[in-house]
Formats: sequence, C-alpha cells, structure tokens
Amino acid sequence: MDTDRQRYAVVLNDITLAIYRQVLGKPDVSPEDDFFDLGGDSIMAIEALSLIEAELGAELPVGLIFAYRTAAELAGEIVQMAAQPS
Repeated sequence: MDTDRQRYAVVLNDITLAIYRQVLGKPDVSPEDDFFDLGGDSIMAIEALSLIEAELGAELPVGLIFAYRTAAELAGEIVQMAAQPS
C-alpha cells in the first residue's frame, strides 16, 4: 500500500470512528467494535453512512454499513473502492 493510500486509510478510519461514536452516543467505541452490537439500528446506520458521505463528498452504497459493521472494516472497504479504477 503506498503512503498516500495509507494516509487516506488512517484519516478515513478516524472519520468513520468519530461518526460511529457520535451516532451511537458512545465515546468509547473502538475501530473493531460492531456498530450493531453496540446498539446501532438501521436508522442509525443510514445516519452514519449519510454523515460519512458528507465528509467524503461521495455517495456510497447503503449496503456497505450492513456488510462492514466495524469502523475499521467500513473504512478499509471504502479505501479499496477508491483504489479501483472507475
């Protein structure tokens, strides 16, 4: 992984984690905590995804947050998607 991509992954992980904490109202969420196991529901998931989209200025598939349930997994998948040629 090149350094620009690594930096993007770290920043994206931080953004995703901050949004999970905000939406869940839990300041102690870790990158490996499952959003739904912490009390997140589908409405909260859509809110979190919407906030992530606003931060990135990009639209993301709704299913991502249901398939990649931790902040680390979701951020990693978004990095992978960004690396793929359009």
